[in-house]
Amino acid sequence: MKPEQPPSPSVPFPSLEQFQYKLFRKSLAYMLAIGLPFILGYTFFYHFVFDAASSAIGWRLLAAFWALCLFVSCANKNYQGYSSWAVVIFGLACYTSVVQHMLSIAPLADALPHSVTMSTVFIIGIMAISPMLKKAQTVIGATLITIMPFLLIALNFPEEKIDYTLVARQLTCAIFAIFLGLKLKADSIESYHMHFKLHQAGQRDHLTQLLNRSGFHLALSPHIERAKRDGSSIGVMMIDIDHFKVINDKHGHDIGDLAIKHVANQVIKSSRPYDISSRFGGEEFLIALPNISPEELIIIAERIRSEIEQSIFKTPGDTISLTVSIGVSTFKPQNDNTLLEGAIKMADSVLYQAKRNGRNRVCSALDIAPAEFSAISP
Repeated sequence: MKPEQPPSPSVPFPSLEQFQYKLFRKSLAYMLAIGLPFILGYTFFYHFVFDAASSAIGWRLLAAFWALCLFVSCANKNYQGYSSWAVVIFGLACYTSVVQHMLSIAPLADALPHSVTMSTVFIIGIMAISPMLKKAQTVIGATLITIMPFLLIALNFPEEKIDYTLVARQLTCAIFAIFLGLKLKADSIESYHMHFKLHQAGQRDHLTQLLNRSGFHLALSPHIERAKRDGSSIGVMMIDIDHFKVINDKHGHDIGDLAIKHVANQVIKSSRPYDISSRFGGEEFLIALPNISPEELIIIAERIRSEIEQSIFKTPGDTISLTVSIGVSTFKPQNDNTLLEGAIKMADSVLYQAKRNGRNRVCSALDIAPAEFSAISP
């Protein structure tokens, strides 16, 4: 089950794959810490120098390609499913080549213990990276790692009898690794959902589920960077509920809270899907509208004002008419973000100008000369 998405554009949050990718990198580090010393010790023990006619060259190429797959998987922050299949398939090929090489240069009595030990290392590896693997990959990888030594023994030494007790132990180990790996994957998904909820709770207003101030700035940040590149404008809209104190005094704070939620819902309904809506404080709302012209900004502001005026806000004992005053301004982001704060102050200033002009109206900073702003104060 995917986390529920909030009603307005949210603060950027990594996808489940990106979240698991971080776990994958940690698990891979643990796996290498466990497996690398063993593999280096093994290769040092056998000198890792064989005749050109042996399988050493093929093993080296497979090992190098497998290392390349692991490197690509770590370097690719937008982790894709095909990368995990490459790691599993070529890891199995590398492992098979090592086992086959051991069987070809050592007696069965010596090669089998090394094969079993090697399989344990690779099973630990499959289990460690399981959060990034599909269930089928975990099952296939662990199962093939377990049966591969015995399959190769059967092919290389058909006259030898296979120790089925050892086979059973290996299968038990694989089953344990599979269940533990699937549990690790399930835990990673559960952890992701928990982090997602905590993330949303920390960036959203509890009453309206709109972004709070912190969430507003985080969500707007990528739009500012995009506007710097393409030279587009960002609109800023400050909205305030008219006569809100009267509503609280007459009907109580519970009704006041419902009025705030009602206006928040109308704001979301009347805004564009990618506009960034936030509760600025009390009965005030702040909206950022990326890639918009001044004319479009006025049209959307008027639409929000009109929708709120025409909407019906019913209380248990009465129907209340709600109106809002709106101040708007625009800015073009440059190398710093000071223009955003200036645009917010402008929108806030003309909001109070709208209230002084009679409320239930839109006032634009574009209609006021810069020199007049000093005369407009809350």
